[in-house]
Amino acid sequence: MRTNKTTRKATSEPSLRDKLTAKFVEALEADWQEHGTEIIQKLRERSPEKYADIVARLTVPAEPPPAPGDYRECKSVFDVARKMLVDNGMHPDAITDAMVEQAAEAADALKDRLDEISRGN
Repeated sequence: MRTNKTTRKATSEPSLRDKLTAKFVEALEADWQEHGTEIIQKLRERSPEKYADIVARLTVPAEPPPAPGDYRECKSVFDVARKMLVDNGMHPDAITDAMVEQAAEAADALKDRLDEISRGN
């Protein structure tokens, strides 16, 4: 049986790629500190389309807010119930705990009925 005699460095040591990336980011940050405002002004004057594109990308949220019917953020049946009430036109501040309880019961009943339908009953 052959053994690998090469020893790996501790995993806590950054890879060469990580080291180069860190050095690049440091150099970029130093350059930005020295020339940032000037670069923005020149970009805006020379290429307003690119300037507008950069501004748009930096100011628009990375992910759009959840659309109605998007329940990915819900962590519990109560979160689903609250979202269903909002999706049905209720203002979030008007929703009480009792309403959430009732909506959760209705959601459970609907799920049970959908299960029955899917089984052919």
